[in-house]
Amino acid sequence: SPWAEALLHCIPMFTFTLSMDYLVYQQFAVDYMEAVWTRLTLFPAFYFFAVSIIVLKRAWTQWLLVLGAAFAGSYLIYCTVDKETFGYMKNASPIAVMWIYMIMQLDLLPSVLSLIGPLVYYFR
Repeated sequence: SPWAEALLHCIPMFTFTLSMDYLVYQQFAVDYMEAVWTRLTLFPAFYFFAVSIIVLKRAWTQWLLVLGAAFAGSYLIYCTVDKETFGYMKNASPIAVMWIYMIMQLDLLPSVLSLIGPLVYYFR
């Protein structure tokens, strides 16, 4: 069922988000428990995003994911390279997880096309 599959997708996504948050909070020497409680609210959002992607597996969904992945990748580069402050770095982990998830859900050609935007942004 799509509900169980989405749950299986969300557990590693959520764990990866917490791991990346831990690294950011250690880098800036801030209490990590704030991130845990803040990120617990993201689990339902991850879950319903995953369910909607699994249920709506159609051609037009692929192209929406291409646009979303291109935007998420570019914004991730903006957060981690251009703005290295704590506020932006806190946003980097959920954006990175969503970017990776969108790339994983795409077929090969759309996933390669979605990398063009972040590459162009990075090498501008």
